[in-house]
Amino acid sequence: PSSSVKDVNQHDFVKALSAHFKKSGKLKVPEWVDVVNTVLLKELAPYDEVWYYTRCASVSRRL
Repeated sequence: PSSSVKDVNQHDFVKALSAHFKKSGKLKVPEWVDVVNTVLLKELAPYDEVWYYTRCASVSRRL
């Protein structure tokens, strides 16, 4: 029996994939990542320094 991404705990998967993205260095982080806000109603950028890797991992899980 094969397993898919949906069979794994989503929090653990996103956390591990985010760490892999950061460690591998293959994901180019844009220059504007520290000044952008993630939601229209938010005024500040996210506090988590690696939020971009986490967001990319979360989106890639959905693909």
